[in-house]
Amino acid sequence: MAEEHSTDNKVTKAEAKARTEPKPKPEKTADHPAPKHEAKPKAAEAKPKAAETKPKAAEAKPKPAEAKPKPAEAKPKAAEAKPKAAEAKPKAAEAKPKEEGEKEPVEIVEGEIEKEEAEKKRAPRIKPELDQDLKWAIKVRKERKAKEPEFRRQEWFRYKRLQKTGYRKPRGMHSKMRMHWKYRPSVVRIGFRGPASARGLHSSGFKEILVHNESALTGIDPKTQAIRIGHSVGGRKRQKIQEKADELGIRVLNRW
Repeated sequence: MAEEHSTDNKVTKAEAKARTEPKPKPEKTADHPAPKHEAKPKAAEAKPKAAETKPKAAEAKPKPAEAKPKPAEAKPKAAEAKPKAAEAKPKAAEAKPKEEGEKEPVEIVEGEIEKEEAEKKRAPRIKPELDQDLKWAIKVRKERKAKEPEFRRQEWFRYKRLQKTGYRKPRGMHSKMRMHWKYRPSVVRIGFRGPASARGLHSSGFKEILVHNESALTGIDPKTQAIRIGHSVGGRKRQKIQEKADELGIRVLNRW
């Protein structure tokens, strides 16, 4: 009985060692493939399906390519429409010669004909007879006038009521303009005057004489003097004065 008990103990120890020792991993062989890798061929098999689907998309792409020629076919229609516009242009071109050829006759009023005849009959402007000294004086006066400042009233820019007024001499006790301060406008002074021989003459060189009737033309020298008709003279009397001045060879500065 003791021997049987010992043998039983030995078996149990071997079994215990076998239980505790790790089991050896099975070697991978071609005959016995691992069960885990069995799913991969399935994925590989699934890939050809995707590859099979790609040609479908590739087959679908040529459809838009087939649709593109349609706009190309539509372009000739627009090209066909252009000749119509081109055909419409000659019509407008044909209408122009009609307008040019068929000009309506312009009605001429008798008053306009008289004015044109009066302008043709009107003699050229009369010029004064000036000596060399007077011509030089008028030229100098013109040059000085171009450089002369514009004389305005003091503080004309500040008050609207003074903007249309002429020049006034500044008389204030503390007036900077009167004292000729640099930042204030210029004041009228004797240095701005022109030559004495040219003072009071018209820009043409004539001496102006104010006239209100025909009788005032008798003592006028047409070589050095010119007339200016008063603004209160009416149209009928003005016309008579102008006609008489033309007969005498006198220049009218404010002719109608």
